[in-house]
Amino acid sequence: MTGRICKSCGADLHEGAEACPVCGTSAIGLYAAEAYEDQASSQNRRRGGETQKRDHRDKRADLPRDIYDESLYQDHRLVPVSASSFIGYYLLFFIPIIGFIAAIIWSVSKNGPINRRNFARATLVLMLFSSIIIAIAGYVILIVLKDLGLYLF
Repeated sequence: MTGRICKSCGADLHEGAEACPVCGTSAIGLYAAEAYEDQASSQNRRRGGETQKRDHRDKRADLPRDIYDESLYQDHRLVPVSASSFIGYYLLFFIPIIGFIAAIIWSVSKNGPINRRNFARATLVLMLFSSIIIAIAGYVILIVLKDLGLYLF
């Protein structure tokens, strides 16, 4: 195998990756797959045992496979946000004033998950865009009603 694997978590990396998509480790310290086999062989020789060809996937078998496991990430802010959390965020943002305040707080917060911060920022942009569209549509409707002779004011 000629691909690279992460030194920290053992995940497969595509060529040209600058960081591990699972744990966020930078490209410095990433091994080619053959280097794992060489490293395992040299460690086995130092222990005095037989040299065995070891697949790099054996190291990953010991790791938890749940991507939401916080022990996989060096920084707690890199833990992925689950789908159920996103649904909760949507429901919170549907509450008009509270959702707007939560979106502002989360969009400037440095402590929470990065995915939540980006989601809050995107929601604020959508709120602003939809408010502008609604205001324009309301203005156009008022002009049309005025031209028809229906005055609301």
